[in-house]
Amino acid sequence: METYHSLDVQQTLQSVDSTPNGLTHIVAKERLAKNGKNVLDKGKKKSSFLKFLSQFKDVLIIVLLISSVVSIVMASIEKKYEEFIDAGIILFVVFFNAIFGFVQERKSEQAMEALKNITKPFCKVVRNGKTMKIKSEELVVGDIVVLEAGDIVPADLRLLETSSLKIEESALTGESVPVEKNAEVCLDSSAVLGDRVNMAYMGGIVAYGRGTGIVVACGMKTEMGKIATALNEIETPQTPLTKRIKTTSLIITGIVLAVCVVLFIVQISTGGSLFNSFSMAIAIAVCAIPEGLPACNTVIMSMGVKRMSDQRAIVKSLPAVETLGSTEVICSDKTGTLTLNKMTVQKIYFMGESCQKVDDIDVLKMERDAIQAGRSVQEVGVETLQNFKKDKNFIELLRCMLLCNDSKLKFEDGKIETVGDPTEIALVHYGYRLGISKDNLEGKFRRVNEIPFDSERKLMTTFNLVDDKNVVYTKGAVDNILARCNRILDNGKIRKLTETDKKQILEKNSLFASFALRNLAFAFKTVDKIGKPSSKNTEFDLCFLGLVGMIDPPRDEVKASIKTCKQAGITTIMITGDHKDTAFAIAKELGICNDASKAVTGAELDEIPDEEFVTLVNKFQVYARVSPQHKVKIVKALKQNNKIVAMTGDGFNDSPSIKAADIGVGMGITGTDVTKEAADIILTDDNFATIVGAVKEGRRVYSTILKVLMFLLGTSIAELVSMSFILIVFRNENFFSPILLLWINFVSDTFVALALGFEKAESDIMKRKPIKNSGNLFKGNVGANILASSLFVAVVMISLYVVCTYAFKLLPEQVTTVCFIYLAFVQLFHSYNLKNQNESLFKTNPFGNKVLNWAFLGSALLTVLIVILPIAPIQNAFGVCMINWWQWLLALGLAILIVPYFELVKLILNHKRKK
Repeated sequence: METYHSLDVQQTLQSVDSTPNGLTHIVAKERLAKNGKNVLDKGKKKSSFLKFLSQFKDVLIIVLLISSVVSIVMASIEKKYEEFIDAGIILFVVFFNAIFGFVQERKSEQAMEALKNITKPFCKVVRNGKTMKIKSEELVVGDIVVLEAGDIVPADLRLLETSSLKIEESALTGESVPVEKNAEVCLDSSAVLGDRVNMAYMGGIVAYGRGTGIVVACGMKTEMGKIATALNEIETPQTPLTKRIKTTSLIITGIVLAVCVVLFIVQISTGGSLFNSFSMAIAIAVCAIPEGLPACNTVIMSMGVKRMSDQRAIVKSLPAVETLGSTEVICSDKTGTLTLNKMTVQKIYFMGESCQKVDDIDVLKMERDAIQAGRSVQEVGVETLQNFKKDKNFIELLRCMLLCNDSKLKFEDGKIETVGDPTEIALVHYGYRLGISKDNLEGKFRRVNEIPFDSERKLMTTFNLVDDKNVVYTKGAVDNILARCNRILDNGKIRKLTETDKKQILEKNSLFASFALRNLAFAFKTVDKIGKPSSKNTEFDLCFLGLVGMIDPPRDEVKASIKTCKQAGITTIMITGDHKDTAFAIAKELGICNDASKAVTGAELDEIPDEEFVTLVNKFQVYARVSPQHKVKIVKALKQNNKIVAMTGDGFNDSPSIKAADIGVGMGITGTDVTKEAADIILTDDNFATIVGAVKEGRRVYSTILKVLMFLLGTSIAELVSMSFILIVFRNENFFSPILLLWINFVSDTFVALALGFEKAESDIMKRKPIKNSGNLFKGNVGANILASSLFVAVVMISLYVVCTYAFKLLPEQVTTVCFIYLAFVQLFHSYNLKNQNESLFKTNPFGNKVLNWAFLGSALLTVLIVILPIAPIQNAFGVCMINWWQWLLALGLAILIVPYFELVKLILNHKRKK
């Protein structure tokens, strides 16, 4: 593979078989036909049919489907067509859940569908020695491309000529500031992507200057194409919830099948018919499998999706809601995610009275303090200008910042639109916040000439008419400015620049740099007349004005969000293409890490073998100057440490690692379409702080799913134990019909289970450690809670059966009815126990969940109506009948005992947990 950044211009032209005049139309057409269009592949997508079939992958669903089909076949053979009703209801439940899950995921996908065009449709090329416009997709290797400010780089280029060319490459490298390009250099073949200053890559944006380059790679062979290829090859991992539900389902299925087989064999061996024995096994399977669980999980996660959407987070797949709540590590891109991706003036220093009072002016601190006090940034700006308007040093420095500046600031549809170099835009924005318009200032103090910035001088100079004087304004690198200054503006008066002054300025420059600021120095002088502008006859004997330090600042709310993540046991890791010092300074300010030894570069990462890195990955919290491949390596190493990993980002370069992570979080505003497609969750406000709300909602969803699991499995296990016991010991095959069990499991219980989804998050939910990425859903107190509730329900159920049958001598249908009433209402009462897994019901507001209250009343009413309505077909189908008042009282009285019993269980489990 050619390393074009290590070749000179002539070698590159020879390598791609081209000339400085470009290709001919004939050659370009031949290459296009041979190599294809300059576009990125979109990858393969699963069909709607396969997505629908994936809804049936749950092993519990498969067991129910097989049971229903076999039941229908056997009923047809035996000509017992009434059995079709039970099988039909089971199939309805299964397909209802599948359709509901499919529709929810389809809606999320449709909301995210977008065109993936990341380049403009046209570009300027040189063919047959003439410049012309062609479609970007028609570019071929060997074409000469012309670049100007505002253009998007249409393919990977080896630059041929550059004139003050700067290209913004944050979408590819993560570098927050445009890279200054130089076509004349030849680099070492090992130079990393962000350091290849003689190259321009597809998707980059020309921020300043102009240049030409020769196409060396198109389409999927570009650096972005390599990322897209890696993205298509990465398999989307199973979510932690999916893994746990799968493991839990296997456990439940194993137990159910074992019990059903044993009971089937017992029935056959004791003279039971094949059909009756199989029907009994079906009934046991129906009572043991929580049919409502998949539907409840789907609906609860859908409600989580809606809540997250209200909090500016769009969820593309339902399990992603819970996964974010289980996250242990958040790997976050710096530029645009933790920071604003907007260079901003932070510190100003000059030898004026205003500045000497405070040593230097911290602009961002002044603005943050004002916002906390309920004031606007504009108010602070106007106040600053009022305070400093008599300070000649500040006013002259401000003029130089705005007049020696090529960026543009304009208003469109009420929004500020900017064009130009980000550092210059930062200066114009600062003037705007002070209430000074660059356009108005230039109209008043007209520019008559200029010396453009170049990489050798690292300076820019303009000539302006200011109050009938010819004023030269120069800005640039601090060392370069100081080397051309012999005077300094001090408290409004010009005096000689001393060595002490230079030392003080350089110390201030070093201090600003230690805060990861990008510093510019400013100078001026007046001249008698403006001749032919050149650096040699102009940029000398300058008068030093001051320093300005700029930074891509952290988002104000991110620091608090990272603190909340720490309390929740979540580690935040910064991954960026920016320089190590800058990355660590931002990380330190945000509270991510305070130890410089925890910061590492991509080059240092390459020196660590993969096996060793797996053991060292937990040591580092800041990764700088990394490539897309490094990001994937970091995510995979963390996952090998059994961590649940979330990856956030907005650039194209983030997409492979976003897809490789357990949960990918993309940015909705600045994020590329490819990144959004790879992500599981999209933040519509590009705000890292929104993740905290999403984590909280994810944890609430997971907690609710556990409550639903405890609620439904408590009933299912109790039914399994009591039904099996009554069948084996008392030989009663017709105690509960499958349709009656389905009514309890899917209709009565499911309404209440869904209502638990409206329960508010528990107060300590963001102070708990994340759920580990392994095992089943029975860990912690979940298994103990299920065992305790099912034991109580089963023991009371069997006792109630024995008492009603042998003590009270009730008819079989009366016994079934009393036990049915008990079983239905004991679950309804138990739902209130599960409002909080650990706290006593009476320490919270027992009736605070209005949806649960209505679900309780609705389920209770439906259960009562089945019994009291004198409709023979309904009662016959369910196998129930009318009962008298004391039988009602007996069933309800025993049912409500679950509340004090479970209060005792919580007390014991909490004592054990604390101990």
